[in-house]
Amino acid sequence: MIPAMFSLVATGYIADTIGITNTFIIGGASLILIGIISFYVAQIFLSRRITSD
Repeated sequence: MIPAMFSLVATGYIADTIGITNTFIIGGASLILIGIISFYVAQIFLSRRITSD
């Protein structure tokens, strides 16, 4: 609960500084990038596990 409050405060400050539209664009791009990276990390982990057996 506490981390959510801090992130809301930080997001509010960022939105005031660069604008709400840019905040949503940066947030969405970050989520997409994290999703792509996590997909490839899972593939690398699984390929190492299969080859070691």
